[in-house]
Formats: sequence, structure tokens, C-alpha cells
Amino acid sequence: MEKKEYRQLLSQRQYIRLLLADTINRFGDSMDVIAYSWIMYEITGSASLMALVVGLNFVPTVFLTPFAGAFVDRISKKRVMALADLLHIPREATVAVGDSENDRAMLEKAGIAAVMANGMPHIQALADLVSTNDCDHDGVAELFERLGL
Repeated sequence: MEKKEYRQLLSQRQYIRLLLADTINRFGDSMDVIAYSWIMYEITGSASLMALVVGLNFVPTVFLTPFAGAFVDRISKKRVMALADLLHIPREATVAVGDSENDRAMLEKAGIAAVMANGMPHIQALADLVSTNDCDHDGVAELFERLGL
């Protein structure tokens, strides 16, 4: 059954775009780390400073990622979309999860719209993916797993 779900996911054009964009982004991030550490080593000749540059490059990820989801949940969805535009995050690279009328604008604008099993029927009609579980029974986790996140 899981293979069928993954095949279904790969038929989603927006998901393929997201996957490709993420792959290119990760490659670019890797090149960035290599370039900065190489420059540091060329300038100073110090392997320790080169290692420091590599370590500092991961500080934002390590310290901000655990809090980003909680932060985004506390602010207006319109502000999240505006922030994504400001940071030049393409809409194809976004996933929105919702279940009711207050999520409509977010779901309509996101690259992939995912709705909970207990979502309103007219909101489910907007969805690229609908969970089989509701929000009280790990529906969001299910959707993330199906999306490979």
C-alpha cells in the first residue's frame, strides 16, 4: 500500500517541482559550505578556522529549526505567506496543511495543499492530498510522511 501512495505522490507535478528545487537547493548549500571553508583555508592556512566556518554554517539550522514550526503556528497565515515571498521562497516549494475555512487562502496559494480527513468537504475539494487520519490522530504526521518530509 505504501508503494501505491508514493507512486501517487510522484504523479503530483508540484511535488516533483518541490523535490527538484529542494535537490538543487541542497546542492547549492553544500557548494556554499565548501566554498567558504576553502576560502578560509586559502586565506589563513588553518584547518581549525576552516572547521569553525563549517560549524558556524550549521548554527542557524540547529538552533532555529526546532522553533520555526511553533513560531509559524503563532503568527497570521497571511504573514507567513508574505514572509515566504520576502525570502523568495517559491510557492511551489511550500506545503500548507489545513482543515477549515480559515485555511482557504493558505491552501489556495501553497504549492501543495494538504487537508485533514476531518476537514470541511469544500476545503477537501481544494486539496492535492487528503489524510486518512484526522488532526487528533496524527493526520499531519501522516501527510508529512506521505510527502517524504
